[in-house]
Amino acid sequence: MLNSDGGDSVVLGFHHHPRRKRKPLSVEHRAKISAAKKGRPRTPGTRTKIRAAKKGRPQTLETRAKISAAKKGRPLSPETRAKISAGLKGKPKSVEARAKMSAAKKGRPLSPETRAKISAGLKGKPKSVEARAKMSAAKKGKPLRPEHRAKIGAALRGKPLSPERRVKISAALKGKPVSPERRAKMSAFWKGKPKSLEHRAEMSAAAKERWAARKKASPAQANPAEGMSAPHETRLPAV
Repeated sequence: MLNSDGGDSVVLGFHHHPRRKRKPLSVEHRAKISAAKKGRPRTPGTRTKIRAAKKGRPQTLETRAKISAAKKGRPLSPETRAKISAGLKGKPKSVEARAKMSAAKKGRPLSPETRAKISAGLKGKPKSVEARAKMSAAKKGKPLRPEHRAKIGAALRGKPLSPERRVKISAALKGKPVSPERRAKMSAFWKGKPKSLEHRAEMSAAAKERWAARKKASPAQANPAEGMSAPHETRLPAV
């Protein structure tokens, strides 16, 4: 710094050094720092600074694996769950993320509270054709428990079926053999219940179709009288 006299003046107590790069910490040093900080709660200010410093920095696969292993088995508080839910709302998930979430949740039984929340969240939301096809393919061949059947029956009782729905159910049931137990239950259910004129007409038309198909397939079986041979005439001996 130049003085008014043209000479140099030195400001005492001020030394300017170039900024030095911090040396990378060794693995042992990092382990010691981690062990020393374990169990110490962080202040809100420290949490905010750490969050701001890490924003935008991509994490390596090793770091992600360590974070996942460290958090496994730790229950989340309701506040943390609410923050995670608010942060993920509206963000679309990639196909890989969906596949990982599906694989992680497979085989885990859901609690009644979780089931109730899922049911309340999905009520009133229309499902796409692709979603319906995936659900149908996933449930095909899986036997339903008696409790599950009872719940489905109780939920569907009293709800009128649309003509399209009736046609689909009829097409799906055609050709499937009915067990004796199922027949007995259906018979006991319909006993004493009056049938409407439309229902009677539909039953009559269906029975006529079945009889026509049976007659076409085996005429002799449909008309057994025609297939029988004529009786032999009995002749009396001449006197």
